[in-house]
Amino acid sequence: MLETPSIPHYLFNTSENVWMRTISRQPRLHSRESSETTSRASTCEVILHKATVAYLQGSLGDATFNRLHKTYRFSQKDVGWLNLLKIMLATVGQKSWIYKEGRDRNLYVLETTAKFLNLGFDPSGLKNRKEKIAYVRGYFDAEGGIPRSSQDRFYVQFCQKNRSSLEKVKSILKEMKIECGKIHNPSEKTDPE
Repeated sequence: MLETPSIPHYLFNTSENVWMRTISRQPRLHSRESSETTSRASTCEVILHKATVAYLQGSLGDATFNRLHKTYRFSQKDVGWLNLLKIMLATVGQKSWIYKEGRDRNLYVLETTAKFLNLGFDPSGLKNRKEKIAYVRGYFDAEGGIPRSSQDRFYVQFCQKNRSSLEKVKSILKEMKIECGKIHNPSEKTDPE
């Protein structure tokens, strides 16, 4: 588990929410101005695509890979986050589908065959701040949490059995000047390392 004692406002700043921005799809005019506008729109699309891919890579902490069908599976009790993932996958040109698993189970599954996803993805190769923030957001949505009660001391934690994965996230957070606590095993009696 990795706890962060202090969280700067920019981690939750909506202006950094690059994958939810809308890019205009109005017809392009053929003039000197339109080539500059087209260039800016193309740059925005590339940034949007890279940040979306980084978020999806971070969210893989909640996924498994089915070798037989070659699909990634995200399972959740609530379908809300799965719908967000489905939209994000569609924005990068990937198909996905959501279904309820079992008649009596309260479990929903999103599956995708997106080839760019990789459970062994190394976030240290991310190039810019927006990609790194998107990756940590995806990781938090998959593996993170905060106290349920507003009366408790506020902290952010990431819970993951893979220690090196946590160390990579901690490195990204430290690079962004976000103080992090130590990585520790909260239940060594139950789950010794």
